[in-house]
Amino acid sequence: MKFCLSLALVLGAAPCMAETVAGVVYLQDTSLQERPLSLSIWYPSEEPASAEIGGN
Repeated sequence: MKFCLSLALVLGAAPCMAETVAGVVYLQDTSLQERPLSLSIWYPSEEPASAEIGGN
């Protein structure tokens, strides 16, 4: 029983261990000139890295 539970936990966690590259898009909303908003969207991607973040 313990083996089956351990195996299920390992197999369930396997997709979380896959190496994915983070894609990053930087946007800026300037619709309000007195309060511009800068933001970034991070998303999983199969493409080569689009930006280097924090030296990673």
